[in-house]
Amino acid sequence: MPKNKTSSQEGRRMTAGKLRDYFSLVASKRVMNSEVNPNASNSHEFNGTTVLKESLGRPPFGQAKRYAARYVYFDGKSETPVSSDSELSWYKSHRDPDRTEWRLYYKDNLVVGKEGLAQKGDLIVFLFSEQALKTPIVSKKDSSVNPEALVSVVVAAAGSPEESEIIRLLGVKNDTKTQIIHEPDLPSSDVDYVGRELVENLGIDLNITNQELVEELLKKQPNRLPSPSRISEFSKRLVENFRPIEDPDYTISEWWDQTDMLYRAVDRHLLKEQISTILASCIKDQKTVDFDSIENLRKCFMSFAQAGKSRAGSTFEYQIASVLEANKVMFSQRPKLSTGDIPDFIMPSVKSYNTQPIPKGLVLTMLAAKTTCKERWQQALAEAPRIPKKHLITLSGALPKNQFTRMRELNLTLVIPKNRHHSLPMAENLPVITFGDFIKMVISRQKCFS
Repeated sequence: MPKNKTSSQEGRRMTAGKLRDYFSLVASKRVMNSEVNPNASNSHEFNGTTVLKESLGRPPFGQAKRYAARYVYFDGKSETPVSSDSELSWYKSHRDPDRTEWRLYYKDNLVVGKEGLAQKGDLIVFLFSEQALKTPIVSKKDSSVNPEALVSVVVAAAGSPEESEIIRLLGVKNDTKTQIIHEPDLPSSDVDYVGRELVENLGIDLNITNQELVEELLKKQPNRLPSPSRISEFSKRLVENFRPIEDPDYTISEWWDQTDMLYRAVDRHLLKEQISTILASCIKDQKTVDFDSIENLRKCFMSFAQAGKSRAGSTFEYQIASVLEANKVMFSQRPKLSTGDIPDFIMPSVKSYNTQPIPKGLVLTMLAAKTTCKERWQQALAEAPRIPKKHLITLSGALPKNQFTRMRELNLTLVIPKNRHHSLPMAENLPVITFGDFIKMVISRQKCFS
């Protein structure tokens, strides 16, 4: 949880705070073969450096500092990362007082170790919260750990989207040298949508609750999740300089950003109420557990998780449609095509698409929508077969360069808001355009047709 809890609850905007609110020390490096390959070494260690010694201290030989740690691995393909809770030890490796060697020792787990997923060249980042630095595990008998005191050990596969995002979010360098970043030097920008996904995947609780806004939103229906249109129209008022015509890129990006945080705050509010009700009935007496109530608790979590996945797409589509309408773009939303496909958007209309043959001078356009795409961009290729060149709008371009090459080969162009282009890899001729340029293109096409 952030140290400055009040800052995210002031004003008429939602905010998740800044990374420096969550972490006080960041150490990054590339994984070496000797650190993860059991055939090369059984050391299970990451070599310490001068900067790590200054940050973690120099405990005497035989008096290691032990930290509870959550290891998380991002492979760049899976929707959910692999995680494993274990320990991390900082210790002096030699009794000799003249030897100044300290190391971070890890136990075998699903992420690093003999059967771990980490590979040579992967990016590894150690994230220490202020609480973690202050409260290492005192003894082996001390098994109770405050979740806020966990050290996050993040490993991202080399070339993965998450690697690009971690480098951008934390400001770490993309090289093999160990880098230490202290709290004041962490990026000062607010944690954005992609950053929130990353932080939550670490098991860190985001403090984005603005109870005043939540209660205002839920006033008419206090016990139900708001519809995509309801929450979108509400969150529109939270966007500074909402200008869908003058600046569609900023508008769609910030609109979704505010909506996502509002959804998360509403989820927390509603889930808290439902869990309290269920837990109250879990224990029939001091000795008997009501397993039916526990099953209801499981179903409650599953329901919220499934609702979150389905509403994200429909809400993002609603906002895209609103910006397109403001710009007088002709389109059909989620139409059923003659081929049976149901793409997100067809321009100028589904009637034009289904006409045989396609009217002379008409250039059809298909736009798929995904807040993040990773490997899922390939799903758009099978939709609307009469349109060979397809477009997909997303909020992050943090993809491996080889995937951009593949997109170009398959005639897929990404539409990414201009203010999100910082996530793109450094390369020329990427198949990427801004949302504003996309709107200009389809308006030009519909003028030719009319």
